[in-house]
Amino acid sequence: MTKRSVSRRLVTSLASPKFSLNILCLVVTVFVLLQIWLLCLKGVDDHDGSWNYYALAWPQSLPVNASLQKGLTFVSYNHYDYGNMWHGLSAMVPFIAWSLRNQCEKPQRWVLYHWGELRFGMGNWLSEIITATYGQNIEFLRFVDENKPVCFEKAVVMRHNEGGMSRERRMEVFDLIRCKARNYCNLSLSKTSKLRIVELMSMTDVLVSPHGAQLTNLVLMDRNSSVMEFYPKGWLKLAGVGQFVYQWGANWSGMRHEGSWRDPVGEICQFPDTDRRCMSVYKNGRIGYNETYFGDWATSVLGKFKVRKMEDVVERNNGYGSVNGCMC
Repeated sequence: MTKRSVSRRLVTSLASPKFSLNILCLVVTVFVLLQIWLLCLKGVDDHDGSWNYYALAWPQSLPVNASLQKGLTFVSYNHYDYGNMWHGLSAMVPFIAWSLRNQCEKPQRWVLYHWGELRFGMGNWLSEIITATYGQNIEFLRFVDENKPVCFEKAVVMRHNEGGMSRERRMEVFDLIRCKARNYCNLSLSKTSKLRIVELMSMTDVLVSPHGAQLTNLVLMDRNSSVMEFYPKGWLKLAGVGQFVYQWGANWSGMRHEGSWRDPVGEICQFPDTDRRCMSVYKNGRIGYNETYFGDWATSVLGKFKVRKMEDVVERNNGYGSVNGCMC
């Protein structure tokens, strides 16, 4: 085959409708992939998430009646309650991790969904933590017209908690939260009760507490601090995996969960102790303790902590003590 015949066949192939269509599809595909799609949200329902919608749109083809929000928006969409200290913090951790990986970028606003329903605030404790972490007040976007979509120049959407993150990344996040919270409290002119908690936890080496949301404060202690947890009667059989959340939290934030005391004595339930109806009886029960057991347990925990403190006091406090020591 001569060079001329090869050239003729190549030109014929390029000119064929089938080849031209394939090239066109390839060009269109590349063009679409290179486009920046904007997230658009619509709906104002805080009781039924099925009436709230989302869509993607090109910047040049936004809906006629849409408004465009400039800057970065964080969109949280999950089943966690933002009023609960631990649940809310779990939902926020992935956003802080994203900021750590993106030059500490801060959001201009937040959009919160709970089971698809809009929420317009966080619990006071969580709000203070996020304010301290980002160094700015939180702005929650309110959709004022259910018929007008809102589009975002840049949006980060999270639909999970920190469960899928590595332990190293979680510890980075909690290190930042701890550092920022301490700096925030030192710089604040008014010492509210929440700020005093941060100060108190920074001086706490061993936290002894019943199971409950207050244990979320353990993330504000120094790394390698210890946690001792107490449960009322009945929790082991009836409370499910949620009863272990502070064991996980201690591990994720660099603390040491030193075990639990489960009171074998407590309120009497009229049903068998494996009946779910008994949980309402046991849930807020009083907790007693065995003095001999607790004495041995506390001696062991304090002894191990004393050794650790002598060995790594410098390492534990590295980067936490000054305003310039935080990662962001």
